Amino acid sequence: MKKILIILILLAFHEELAAQNNVGQRVIQRSKDQTTQRAESKSEQGVDKALNKIEEGIGSIFRKRDKKNSRQETQADEDYEVSSSENSQQQQQVELPVRGNQQRNINSKFDFVSGEKVIAYENFENVAMGDFPVDWNTDSGGEIVRFEGSDMNWLLPAKSGVFVPDFINKLPVNFTLEFSITVSEDFSNSMGGMKTIFVETMPDRMAYDIHWSAETQVLVDIHPLPEGIQYSYFAKSKTGTELRNQGGKSGDYLAEYRVSMWRQGPRLRVYIDDEKIYDLPRAFSDGVDYSLLFGTNYWSGDLFFADLKIAAGEPDTRSKLITEGKFVTNSITFDVNSDVLKNSSYGVLKEIAETLQQNAGVNVQIIGHTDSDGSESLNLDLSKRRAAAVKTALVNDFGIAASRLETDGKGQSEPVAPNNTSAGKAQNRRVEFIKL
Repeated sequence: MKKILIILILLAFHEELAAQNNVGQRVIQRSKDQTTQRAESKSEQGVDKALNKIEEGIGSIFRKRDKKNSRQETQADEDYEVSSSENSQQQQQVELPVRGNQQRNINSKFDFVSGEKVIAYENFENVAMGDFPVDWNTDSGGEIVRFEGSDMNWLLPAKSGVFVPDFINKLPVNFTLEFSITVSEDFSNSMGGMKTIFVETMPDRMAYDIHWSAETQVLVDIHPLPEGIQYSYFAKSKTGTELRNQGGKSGDYLAEYRVSMWRQGPRLRVYIDDEKIYDLPRAFSDGVDYSLLFGTNYWSGDLFFADLKIAAGEPDTRSKLITEGKFVTNSITFDVNSDVLKNSSYGVLKEIAETLQQNAGVNVQIIGHTDSDGSESLNLDLSKRRAAAVKTALVNDFGIAASRLETDGKGQSEPVAPNNTSAGKAQNRRVEFIKL
């Protein structure tokens, strides 16, 4: 009887591993050398996990599998449960579960509008997988990886360290900052996530102590979890006054979150996707120059960071479209090589819709522009489809009459910045609204 019980346990464990492998359809591509260095630990992890599962017993195994089968269900009214599991690591690739699909719902309170001028953009497009980007500095390390089936590069930072973007130092008094973030299934539910740190300008940002710093600063910690997200902030003024808060919410299983921050003088707004989580009227100190760095401090799993955009200025949609007859924005963004609008576009679309609603006699032409990546013909077609997608959103989601809107696309033919840098390309990917 005892032998039969052990066989049943092992069979159940084997079935669970097979189920996990079937779920792990998205893989992370790494450099061969980086993955080979990790290969030796795989067998030890498998043995440890097998022993743990036998100790837990059959009941625990089947409870775990039930959780896996229901991973796509949202738990908005429940506290989300965090579980840990070992990475399934194979040579030259690491399997991860498929990311949850995010609903593209419109939040009427979403008011984020990206700055007018892109001053820094980092998508790691020129960094080889397995390398750390040369225009960043760090006291720990990291590597560039890519999810299979995607052409976006992600930075996988070390679990504890400081990461300094050398290409941006002093920040404007008014700016927006955006980036994407996600984690692996076994990401730790304690410690922290990705810390965005606005610190009083210092001679060497690498000297910043992530655990304790006396400098005037504003720190926002975004901590995704497999089935939700936590967040917190800490602000210290030049007079020594301190502010702090924390919160969290449930979310899609292993979602990719878009984080947006908007500074206007002393005020800081923070958004996760299309939800405003903080609106702090006195976060920044007057008369203090702030610079930017990032930090990590977590125990287990992997955290991924991508698509950083910093823009300056305060767009005034109403005055530019109505009084100047033209409004140009980089805030309307799309999935890569697609005409599918990202959630972060709806802040500026709402402003444009309100402007048109308050000026019923104004008609506009919507013109799409792309960067120079790809062929001219494909970019021309893409720009036209993106302009049409903007029109569709204004009509269907905001009730603007279709007869008031015309569309066109110029492709890559009218750049406003050089296409040889990431920031220049980001500036060229834009949508124009021309008053007719």
